[in-house]
Amino acid sequence: MAPSQPPSEQPILGSIASSTGSAYIGDNLDIVWEWNSLKDINNKKAVICDFCLKTTMGGITRAKRHQMGMKGDVGVCQKNLT
Repeated sequence: MAPSQPPSEQPILGSIASSTGSAYIGDNLDIVWEWNSLKDINNKKAVICDFCLKTTMGGITRAKRHQMGMKGDVGVCQKNLT
């Protein structure tokens, strides 16, 4: 019987991200990337809401606040059906 192939060099989170369409940045995979996109691959702070297409500057944390409707820090997403 032939020896088994070595496991893929790609991290598990990286394969999950590529199969779900989520962004994989460094060692972090955040489920919220399913509903957001990077405006520019070189600028990880500019995030676009996939619901209303608003660009938030402040990374995924600020985009989460936008989609959760937390007033004050960022405008509330008008198209999110939470």
